[in-house]
Amino acid sequence: MTPSGDAPDAEKGQVQLPKSALKKPKPGPLPPVKDFNDHGEKPPMTPKEIKDAKKREQDEAYFQQRRRHMSKPSKLAPQKPKNREERDHWGHKMEYFFACLGYAVGMGNIWRFPYFCYRNGGGAFLIPYLLALVVFGIPVLFLEMALGQYASLGMITVWKKICPLFTGVGYTVILVLVMISMYYNVLIAYALFYLFASITDNIPWSRCDNKWNTEFCITTKPGEAQYNGSVTSVLVNATKAVGYNASEMLTTMSPNATGKPKLKTPTEEFFERHLLQVTGGISEVGVVQWPLVVCLIVSWVVIFFCLWKGVKSMGKAVYFTAGFPYVVLTILLVRGVTLPGSMDGIIYYLKPEWSKLSQPQVWGEACVQIFLSLALGTGGWVTLSSYNKYSNNCRRDAIIVAIANSVTSLYAGFVIFSVLGFMAYKKGVNVADVADVGPGLAFVAYPEGLAMMPGAPFWSICFFVTMFTVGLDSLFTQVETIICALVDEFPKLKEKRKIVTLVFCVILMLLGIPLVTQGGIYIVTLMDWYVPLFSLAFISLTEILVLNFFYGYKKFGEDIKTMIGFGPNYYDLFCWLIATPILLLLIVIFIAVNYKAPYYGDYSFPGWANDIGWCLAFIPCTIVPIVMAVIFLRAVRNWETFVAVFRGEQGPLLRSLITPMPDWGPAVPEDRNKRYEKQENKNRDAEQGAPLVVESPI
Repeated sequence: MTPSGDAPDAEKGQVQLPKSALKKPKPGPLPPVKDFNDHGEKPPMTPKEIKDAKKREQDEAYFQQRRRHMSKPSKLAPQKPKNREERDHWGHKMEYFFACLGYAVGMGNIWRFPYFCYRNGGGAFLIPYLLALVVFGIPVLFLEMALGQYASLGMITVWKKICPLFTGVGYTVILVLVMISMYYNVLIAYALFYLFASITDNIPWSRCDNKWNTEFCITTKPGEAQYNGSVTSVLVNATKAVGYNASEMLTTMSPNATGKPKLKTPTEEFFERHLLQVTGGISEVGVVQWPLVVCLIVSWVVIFFCLWKGVKSMGKAVYFTAGFPYVVLTILLVRGVTLPGSMDGIIYYLKPEWSKLSQPQVWGEACVQIFLSLALGTGGWVTLSSYNKYSNNCRRDAIIVAIANSVTSLYAGFVIFSVLGFMAYKKGVNVADVADVGPGLAFVAYPEGLAMMPGAPFWSICFFVTMFTVGLDSLFTQVETIICALVDEFPKLKEKRKIVTLVFCVILMLLGIPLVTQGGIYIVTLMDWYVPLFSLAFISLTEILVLNFFYGYKKFGEDIKTMIGFGPNYYDLFCWLIATPILLLLIVIFIAVNYKAPYYGDYSFPGWANDIGWCLAFIPCTIVPIVMAVIFLRAVRNWETFVAVFRGEQGPLLRSLITPMPDWGPAVPEDRNKRYEKQENKNRDAEQGAPLVVESPI
């Protein structure tokens, strides 16, 4: 040490610092950027900055609203969505299967498909028919079943939840089903009337000595004509003049001489003069046919008691109503093929005419037949599937039901044409002369064939019991779709479901009374001509567009995957995105190009009736844009926001109208957990202050 006792460094004027002080200090925060100029004034914002600021404010308001909704546990997976705690389920898987089978197999399978098949090339028609089934029928059926099973909601609420702007789709479906149910049950009442009339030793439409028969009634047997009148000149071979015009509902018989009376078969007079007591036209309503009113009431009473407990009672009823027709059809087929001439009818039914495949009309009618036969766009599949368990394999169900429906249609054709072949043999005419389409086949042509069979009352009872039950099956689902939609949309009605069902059945029954007047058959024909095709094609096309391009086909595929373990394959996506929309548009074009004014037998409807028919066709389609406009105006609220929307300054508002509602998804908490785990994590981050990212619905 030095004499002074200080350290050497101290002598040199140096100070020893601790090592921590030698570390490089961390840089401090940068000075804030001044928003003011040198004069202390804030510079004016550019138009772009003003627009960006407004957009940030709108986005922040939108995200705050979404955060408030989606961060609440009551809206997410741990809890069930409000008012969806006690939804019924099918008691057994077979109940659902029979309900689907009964809904698909209706009266049209018996009176429409066989005629379409033989008119469009017989066996050759099966080629476009099966192609339409694979490319169009099964994919759309799968889509509707998956939608209903995933959401467990009725037709109104399911569209309100998945895409609020298209809530009107559900209301359109309900209006269309109300109109279809009105006249469809009248046809069931016809079948019930025939059923009661068959309970006798000698069915009344087999002879010309009834009180309703005229002097122009004629019964025909091979080589002779039994005439009920006293006209001077009657052809001995009048049987050769029998003509069943395929475009007419009624059968006419006219000798080939000018001035001769128009002869009619007893079956035609029974239908026209006894059951209908038809007037001269739609402008002549006439009086109410009380026997038909009784049949109509009986039908609605049966429907009420089969639906008053929802799927619990419906599931038990369909075991009989869907299964029994197959037993009866088999019995009728076995008896039919043993009759002379039956094989001629079957050969005529399936004999292929390959040249028909070059005609566009054949392909168009194949698509129309698939569309109507599977009842696509009616909401029935969404409703029936909404009562399924979440993990049910709906893709397998769609394939089985679609194939079973087509096989049943083909099977019914054998039953029908075996008897028509026998009838042609008895009359000594070609099968083409006795074949008819529509209700004329079920209520005129086929009953006449049954009347020629030994033990005719028994076979007639079997056939009309089948017609009654297959009609009820279809109407079960139509009415249940309406009731389910109302109960799900207005949950307070759930506790009064029996009363709602009763009231609605009574209302539909009262609406059907004008259709059982003497001029009611003209109203039925007009409604059946215009209501189904245009409206249902529009509904199906809207469904496809919303699910694929607004909700998003990828998101919908993920929904399906969480349900059944696998999503739609590339073939399904091709059909949903490309094939089905194109085919639906082609169906609409085909209907428009091949449009013919409605007629009933020889009667052509007046112009004002056609105008009413077009209104019936297009009024349901206007509900979608009307409801869309109402929802949009409610969201806008004021003129300034309305103008801002058209300036492109209300993006979040528009997105909210096509974004699924927060409680969209499965009803059961465990099922929601599977689908919304990622969304819950995002909501948890939102609660902690992290910015919320809302996925695009597309």
